Amino acid sequence: SRLYMTVPISMLERKEKNTKIDIFTTFKRPVQHNFKYMTNPNYIEYNPIQGAFRKYFASMGITLPAGKQVLIPCIFHNETKPSLSIDTERNLYHCFGCNASGNLAHFVMQQQGVTFKEALKILKELGCLK
Repeated sequence: SRLYMTVPISMLERKEKNTKIDIFTTFKRPVQHNFKYMTNPNYIEYNPIQGAFRKYFASMGITLPAGKQVLIPCIFHNETKPSLSIDTERNLYHCFGCNASGNLAHFVMQQQGVTFKEALKILKELGCLK
């Protein structure tokens, strides 16, 4: 069965008001897909392994405490109390002091001052991405 809808005259520029039209034939347009990213050799997918934060901190010589949720002093601002919460299973972080938050790639970007693409290359070299 076809789906019909009533459309105002301004949309179709027809003489009859509220003309019933077949939307499958009237609004049929070719769908355009952009698959350039699939053929780009520089394309790196952000798909971190579980525990990628632990592996990244281990590469810096820092051992994170055990547990799913880890609280440590924030490295983005000078603070002695633990305010940086890291979810090691979901690879997310949030600082309650400076409100810095995001995923592991954002962490690397903020810590090292690099672009997203450069952060992904760093994580790929450390083995933090699948």
